[in-house]
Amino acid sequence: MVVSTCNRVEWILVSEGTMPGGLFPGGIEPLEWHGDAAVERLLRLACGLESIALGEPQILGQLNTAWQAAEAAGTAGPVLRFLIPRLMGAAKKVRKNCGLGQGSTSVSHLAAELALAECDRADPSVLLIGAGKMSGILARQLRARGISTIHVANRTFSGAVAFGEAHGACPVDYHKIYPMLREVDIVFCACAAPHPVILPEHLRGLERNLLLVDLAVPRNVAPEVRELPAVSLIDLDDIQRAAAPGLQIRQQAARQADLAVRTEVPLLIRRCRERSARADLAEMARACDEWREKELARARRKLSALADREWAEVEALAWRLARKIAHQPIVARRRAAVTLT
Repeated sequence: MVVSTCNRVEWILVSEGTMPGGLFPGGIEPLEWHGDAAVERLLRLACGLESIALGEPQILGQLNTAWQAAEAAGTAGPVLRFLIPRLMGAAKKVRKNCGLGQGSTSVSHLAAELALAECDRADPSVLLIGAGKMSGILARQLRARGISTIHVANRTFSGAVAFGEAHGACPVDYHKIYPMLREVDIVFCACAAPHPVILPEHLRGLERNLLLVDLAVPRNVAPEVRELPAVSLIDLDDIQRAAAPGLQIRQQAARQADLAVRTEVPLLIRRCRERSARADLAEMARACDEWREKELARARRKLSALADREWAEVEALAWRLARKIAHQPIVARRRAAVTLT
């Protein structure tokens, strides 16, 4: 299962061995969490405790989208099918009980607010580069703030057209974004390009002020554009600083949420272990029954002279012996399932 947001990509893998190699491009050293720590990391992620805007509500939807994609792709196995719905339920409980959403806002909300506050025009024209979910949220935020002119460019023009129909934006051919940079007031970049798509050479000689808002990881806008006289740049670091006014409220809720997470994680882990134990116990019972049936079949051939009532006694004896032999391993497995480390 892969969770991809504006500032992170997280892989959730279920494996009995080490992480398989070749998942990441050269030079990238991923942070890793394993076992119980991985469950805690996932719950913190779902609660918004790892987000740029502490406690932001979008992460639950992003996590659910990632879960649905894993289900649709057939990559979600029994462990994730058991864990993820329960984990999201625990995250909703923590958020509600701790008031984690109070004073919080999304990256898109902060970006729109910060850009409009910095722009010196009453009704600026806007270009969205990228037609993904973040751009959709931005379009709604901008419309709610009275912005009347919104253009959208996407790698596929059909994607821009579909976005435009859904959000009342004017679709633009992706290859025409560079002339558009000289016509609009604000550009929001939120596309999945692996490298900057706006470079200083695209903006030299600019005769009007332009505000660029880079919401992408990796960056969509080269940081060097800050050196150009008519250009202003807002990136994710700036947005994180802008979140500071409501930070005290969110930090207090986050401290409560930290404690709640520490309570919920052992419960989640225990439920996962109990599920694993049930599967093991079912397999153990199946093996015992199979062994008993084989031994009874062998004995039946040798004791063919027994009457039906006598044979029924033999079968009952075999059943009792099998259950008594399996009793101690079953008890030990159940105890191991509920013993938290």
